[in-house]
Amino acid sequence: MSFITYGMARKRYAAEVSVGMMKNILSQYFADKNYALLYRQNAFRGAAFLTMGLFIAGWLYELGVGLHWIVLYQAANFTVMGLLSPLSAYMANRYGLTKTFALSSIAYFFSLLFLSYAHDSVLFVVLGLLFSGLANGLSNPPDMVMQAVYVQNENRGRVFSIVNYISTFMTFVSLL
Repeated sequence: MSFITYGMARKRYAAEVSVGMMKNILSQYFADKNYALLYRQNAFRGAAFLTMGLFIAGWLYELGVGLHWIVLYQAANFTVMGLLSPLSAYMANRYGLTKTFALSSIAYFFSLLFLSYAHDSVLFVVLGLLFSGLANGLSNPPDMVMQAVYVQNENRGRVFSIVNYISTFMTFVSLL
């Protein structure tokens, strides 16, 4: 009887320690309102961009584009994004982060607009590719800079680890 009581007390103690640790972790990670907003922004942005990427691939597949062309499209999009990423530093320095993000959103809009007419001509696919690469190239580097600028040095590792965790988790959830 005492063994069962000891076992139950041990489980209760472990549960109390776990709850206490969880409260401590939550207070450390989410105590600052700005960091909590940064986490939410990253989660929604990751889910939105993955959903958009899957939408583009599905849309092209529905239009009759072969799977190998869709993979090539995604690789070309990544290449264009990499080539146009230095432009974001120039735009952010010259016009500011807000206008750079606004231009990126406009480029996303035109990318999806051109891709919606992709069944008419290959030109629309290429224009959609260029605008999508431009949008990604303009938005991704300033997003990382924004996180680096607004996070205090003593919290940087903790915040970046939770941001990467949230991004990975939302990617997994978006795939479901």
